[in-house]
Amino acid sequence: MRFAMLLFVLLSVLNVRGQLTGRLPDSTGRPADSVRVRRLSSVTVHGERPLLRQQQAGVIINVENSLLSKGSSVLEVIERAPGVLVDRRNNGIALNGKEGVAVMMDGRLLRLPADQLFSLLAGLSAGDVASIELLTTPPAGYDAEGTAGIINIVLKKNRKKGDYGTVSLTGGYGVGGKAAAGVSLAHNTGKFQLSGSYNYSHDRSYYRWEAVASQNNPFLGGPNTSDVASESRWVSNSHTFTGALEAALPGHVTMGGSLNYGNSLETSHVGTGGRYIVEPDSLLVMQVDTRGRDRWNNFAGSLYASKKMGEAHTLSADADLLVYTNQSPTQSETVFINQEGAPVGGGQGLFGPRQQGYAYTNIRVGVIKADYKGVFKNGFTLETGVKFSYTRSLSLSGVQVLQNGGWEDAAGMTSDKIMHETIAAAYFSASVKIGANDRLVAGSRWEYTRTGIKDEVSGNSIVSRAGGKLFPNIFFTHKINDKEELQASYTERISRPAYNDLASFIVYDGPTSSNAGNPLLLATTSSNIKVGYVYKGFLVALIHTRDNNPIVRYQITAGPSGNIVSPQNLLYLRSFNLEALAPVRVNQWWRMQYSFTGGFRHFKENYTEFPAEKSYFAYTLNGTQTFRLPRGYGIELSGYFNSLYYNGTRRTEGYGTLNMGFKKELGGDRGTLQLAISDVFSTLRVTSYFGKLTQEAFSLKSRVLGTGESGVFPLIKLSYVRSFGKGPQASSSKDDLMDEKERVRQ
Repeated sequence: MRFAMLLFVLLSVLNVRGQLTGRLPDSTGRPADSVRVRRLSSVTVHGERPLLRQQQAGVIINVENSLLSKGSSVLEVIERAPGVLVDRRNNGIALNGKEGVAVMMDGRLLRLPADQLFSLLAGLSAGDVASIELLTTPPAGYDAEGTAGIINIVLKKNRKKGDYGTVSLTGGYGVGGKAAAGVSLAHNTGKFQLSGSYNYSHDRSYYRWEAVASQNNPFLGGPNTSDVASESRWVSNSHTFTGALEAALPGHVTMGGSLNYGNSLETSHVGTGGRYIVEPDSLLVMQVDTRGRDRWNNFAGSLYASKKMGEAHTLSADADLLVYTNQSPTQSETVFINQEGAPVGGGQGLFGPRQQGYAYTNIRVGVIKADYKGVFKNGFTLETGVKFSYTRSLSLSGVQVLQNGGWEDAAGMTSDKIMHETIAAAYFSASVKIGANDRLVAGSRWEYTRTGIKDEVSGNSIVSRAGGKLFPNIFFTHKINDKEELQASYTERISRPAYNDLASFIVYDGPTSSNAGNPLLLATTSSNIKVGYVYKGFLVALIHTRDNNPIVRYQITAGPSGNIVSPQNLLYLRSFNLEALAPVRVNQWWRMQYSFTGGFRHFKENYTEFPAEKSYFAYTLNGTQTFRLPRGYGIELSGYFNSLYYNGTRRTEGYGTLNMGFKKELGGDRGTLQLAISDVFSTLRVTSYFGKLTQEAFSLKSRVLGTGESGVFPLIKLSYVRSFGKGPQASSSKDDLMDEKERVRQ
């Protein structure tokens, strides 16, 4: 890892202009002054957008510009994004050191439980994505959900006239084989557009964790030390379909619709084994073998219409529907014996030889909204709108044990819940130009939320909450000159507890550990102040945030039969961060992009027996270098390093990785070959600790080492991509311009 970082830094600091004395070759490989001068009848100028772009709301990642995106999933692209922490073991996403990230697709909020959101992102091909927006200070037009900000996935939209298509094939290997295939088609007459795509993904993957711990667990007979390891292998096959149409109607009316459908089947095999030494001299041996099948289906449909009233006013309306189902049955065989070979706990209940789990989820979300935008004299702009969403979520889960020749529900290990949630919102935002160089944008969003969770077995209400809140935001921009700009903003946001956080599935981890929800969990509210300076694409910004009741997941608390892993609220989290973005164009064929986010964080918690608080410094560093070489070759190096950080009382040590990508354009219309190698030196191994900050439940002290697939062997993928199609050449320049305008608008 040290060699990898040294190589990466060495390439970064080289002064290429001073080091290279030869002339830059042209695309044929000959020196520039040996190229014969020819008179051209026309000239086509190709502009390339940078991989990262800074906007006042956040950072835009142009996914299409990365050599590592082909053959990757959207989750893998997000994992390499600046300032993003992805916890694959616990299905967590953090942005700039904070949990509470809202994920959207084309501006539509994905209100899914964390594990199911991960499954969706892992099954979505990055080849269908144009850009990913990391919005840390989104304006009032966006949902207020997400105290850490919003990750918005923008799908590709082809605005050029004509008929176009793309095919792609990917094969690869890590610990297991990988394969992917996709095709997309688009037809555009100028007044009517129709597009669709299909992607298939096959993935054999792997994960291992090892835990060394000590605790005073009375259910095992007293103080004990343990050494436990778990190895997971799974095979997933996913299919994703997308379709969209849009028509320009008389009267400056545009109507359209889109649909996305995906399904996935994942089969898993998890083997867990460990030894427990119970004082003074007792030895317990555990072996759990679990097999599962996880099948999910999701459908998202959207209808929209807009009308332009002159050149300055636009009315629009949208209606969306999301339907998600998931089934995850499991079968476990358990051996838990003492040194004499006798079953622990008499071999009964959760200590018995066989268990089975069942889990079913059905989520339905409906959304309608209407928006108005008007541009008036003197650069004054007004935006306003209303939105209404309704969510119904049903879950049935539990653990059963084999007793007396039949399956019986384990005591306290069943859940049958239904949730209804309604959110009504209204917003306005006004933008006014002050003088020649200043612009002020001020807005506010009001959201009213009603949430209810009911236990279908007992008929009791678990959660019943209702209330409204105003979320103001202010943005100020001062343009110093054509190259320099000052920015300042103030925003307030909220992160509501996810459904699984409040009434989680009962998940069997072992005889002495289980996962559970926390119906007492509070929503997180956040206030953010940001001041930044921009110079020719370079950004330096200072950000101060305060989160009240921040939600931290996977914390250890004491339960009646052992450790309970559940989400909890901190009292507060304060952070003062420096954010920097540096795009460097060394010359025509070498570009670099670097980002840094880091600063001081201070939090306080009171859910452990002895409350604690902590101040520490943490940072995330990302870097990318792109080399455009002669004869259609290209190379990309990218890497990131995340420093030590805390998630509640869990401490995670720093880790990083280096990735490489190679591209060869085959010329003409024969397509492109791309080779991507993720985690070249297999350094992606994450170490976490409990018991370092304060005393945990049952005096637990543990060290957990998690090793993903690439930590064993690099992920290597070879992709072939070919585009085809044709359109009216006379209008191609105009269409390209319209395409770029659409991207800017998005």
